Amino acid sequence: SRSLSFLFSVQMAEVAPIHPNSPLPIQDRKCFFVQRDYSKGLTAAFSTEFPTELVRVIDERTWVSFVKELNERFSVADAITARSVMETFLGLCTCYIFHPCTRSSYEIHLEDISDYIDDVNDQVFNSRGLHVGNPMEHGMRALEVSFLFSQKEKQPLQPTITNLGIVPRI
Repeated sequence: SRSLSFLFSVQMAEVAPIHPNSPLPIQDRKCFFVQRDYSKGLTAAFSTEFPTELVRVIDERTWVSFVKELNERFSVADAITARSVMETFLGLCTCYIFHPCTRSSYEIHLEDISDYIDDVNDQVFNSRGLHVGNPMEHGMRALEVSFLFSQKEKQPLQPTITNLGIVPRI
């Protein structure tokens, strides 16, 4: 009992109050989704329309160029190439024993897309209070856009057992 109260007091001492421009706890974050665009078939592509939620946060040109680049990268990943045909052929000939031994070109492209999203988040979006989630985490159905900071003044939260103001990493 004594060690538990000591641990709790140490945690409370390390927690800073939440200020209007500090990161929000994960349960208080607001987010919206940009839906997938099926107008050009089943290739993964997302709508390039500028969301109204981003009007005062980021300029339209930056957002549209990000989504267009993302769509282009998914198009390249889905393209049928000599390498993808060879990977499929080798998989069939080896009863798919070949696949766990190597990474497919599609997996390599998806990893590059993930790195691209992380880079754009670090360089552009996070400094403006946004975070764009990887669409692969949502089954390629939508892009999740989260607001990292509060837009209005909030009273600092008092640390409690259920809300210590600890901000988990994204």
